[in-house]
Parts: sequence; structure tokens; C-alpha cells
Amino acid sequence: MTILYIAVAIVAVAATVFLLRKNAANKPLPPFEGEVKPEEIVVMGEGSEANGLCMIFGNMFTQTLKNKPYKFDKVRGMNTSISIEDIKTNTAAVTMVFKDDRITLLGGVVGKPKIYIGTDPQTLMSLSSMEKKEILKKVLSRELKLRGLIANFDDFKKFSSLMG
Repeated sequence: MTILYIAVAIVAVAATVFLLRKNAANKPLPPFEGEVKPEEIVVMGEGSEANGLCMIFGNMFTQTLKNKPYKFDKVRGMNTSISIEDIKTNTAAVTMVFKDDRITLLGGVVGKPKIYIGTDPQTLMSLSSMEKKEILKKVLSRELKLRGLIANFDDFKKFSSLMG
């Protein structure tokens, strides 16, 4: 019986330490108080030169940060990678790496991204305005492939708010 109490106490302490570390890691950073320089934040990486999706996302992030510098707070502290691929033609893909207060755009699906979105360009552009039923229908018909969205939902919310 004593061994059982000791085991329960060890599990309780381990769970408490885990939750404290998790909460400390997710603590938001204080608001940025400097000048936001999009040209230093959005970096075109390997394979991005001739990639249309890289150029589109690069321009979109740059314009968003120029027009709404407060959105830089969404980028700060992010440590994730998101890949978007045109699965209809298999001709275009971009991987966005959010790390060290930077967004690095890479041509293609690079490495194993934490979040993967595969769809056609029309669905991608209308994704934010779709209702849940439409999204589910696209997923079930394999017109929309999503991986890592649930496990990395906080990162996806930050990404979405940066886009909108």
C-alpha cells in the first residue's frame, strides 16, 4: 500500500512539473516596442526565387507587416513550420518556417512540417470563409489534406491571424 502512495505522489509531482513547464513555455511575449522592418523579418530562402507561392506569401507577409506592424507580435516567439502544396497539379508548394522572429520561405515541401495543407488554389483562397461542413466535405473527398492542425492549433491560429 505504501508503494502505491509513493507511485501516486511521483506521478502527481511529474504532472505538476510538466504543466508548469508547458505554461511557462506558452507565456506570451510582451508587445514589441521597436520599428518593424518587414524586409528583415520575411526572408526568401532556398528554392524560393522561381516559386510563385513563395513570392505570393512573401509579398503578402511583407505588406501585412508594413500596413499592420502590430501583427509582428503574432510572429514573435513562433517556432513552427507550415507547408502549403497544390495537390491538384503538384507544381507549386511553399514551406514557411517561423523561428527567431523571422519568416523564412522555402520552395517546396521541405523537411517534415508541423502543419501541412494540401489543396487546390481556389480552395486555399476560400478556406478562411468556408463553413465547417464545406471543409469537412473537402477533407472527406480528399480535395483538402490537413496534417498536424490539431496538435499545433495555437500555431495555426497565429498564422491565420497574421494572414487576415
